Amino acid sequence: MKRIRLFLLILFVVGISNIYSQEFVTISGRVTDFDGNPIDSCWIGLNYSDFSPAYQTYSDKDGYYSLENVKKGKYKSFYALRPKEYPRRDAVADDDKRLEFWAWNVIADRDLTINPRYHRLELYGTNALKVEGGYNGLFIYTRPMSVGKLLTY
Repeated sequence: MKRIRLFLLILFVVGISNIYSQEFVTISGRVTDFDGNPIDSCWIGLNYSDFSPAYQTYSDKDGYYSLENVKKGKYKSFYALRPKEYPRRDAVADDDKRLEFWAWNVIADRDLTINPRYHRLELYGTNALKVEGGYNGLFIYTRPMSVGKLLTY
């Protein structure tokens, strides 16, 4: 009888841990600029579909971050930014201002590695459309944004 109870207890613990591990994932990576230099104290976040914050953390001195125990699902956006370097703030000189990194429609169905790299150019609204008819391929449309241009205006 004791063996049956022990077996059932072990089965229960394994089952609970298996269920828990299947419902949550980890999103991690390293934030750098385009030269590979780490970006420390970078605010990392994952937003729900209504843009409310779901998970947030900061990168360490070497640019590494980890969002742990993220519930599996679809999220509206993932971002990385340092608010004091944002173009609309005057906390740093113009040459040190950076645009933020955004990834849209993030599907967290397994552990993900996202390595944001950003500095002075950003793409908004990137879309890939299948072209029907004579051309068999994709039409890719992007809306670029540049800190340099923003600062000149």
